[in-house]
Amino acid sequence: MLQSAKVNLHLRYSLLKHYYNVFITQKGISSVFKPVFFVFPLDNNLYLDEIADTQFMIGNILMSAPILDEGKTARPVYFPDNQWYDMHTGKVYATGTQNITGVKITDKVPLFLRSGHALFTQNTTGVHQTKDLGSNFRLVAGMKKDSSRSNDTYQQYFAFGQMISINDYNKESNV
Repeated sequence: MLQSAKVNLHLRYSLLKHYYNVFITQKGISSVFKPVFFVFPLDNNLYLDEIADTQFMIGNILMSAPILDEGKTARPVYFPDNQWYDMHTGKVYATGTQNITGVKITDKVPLFLRSGHALFTQNTTGVHQTKDLGSNFRLVAGMKKDSSRSNDTYQQYFAFGQMISINDYNKESNV
């Protein structure tokens, strides 16, 4: 379990600026973590106990579906609203219930990026505390096809993201 804590602490640090962005965008009201049905209130599947109790959102674009039982390496995950991308592998998941496999409780928590959105992550090699984080970022984008601008010979995709400066988090610091 110690290895799992280390792996997931580094995962948390890699997403820390995303957490700050969500918190500041919400003006410090509410939580960064919320049930999936808060983001997709019209999807009745999200109110089922096995989904509502085991999946959650980090902001509006990142969904987590952790493995909760030791010894299990698979679990069903419900994906609402279009496509989702596995943050660790890039695998694409369509709407509906799909099984994720090969994930142990000691691995990184399964995270899925919503199609049409992007976020920044950071390298956490050598990071032991928040002040060790640098200012270099990796853009992770869940591309969504723009059908209105695509045709047989040209395909256009998009993803929207946001980053807020932690030093000056007023409205002018949106990028």
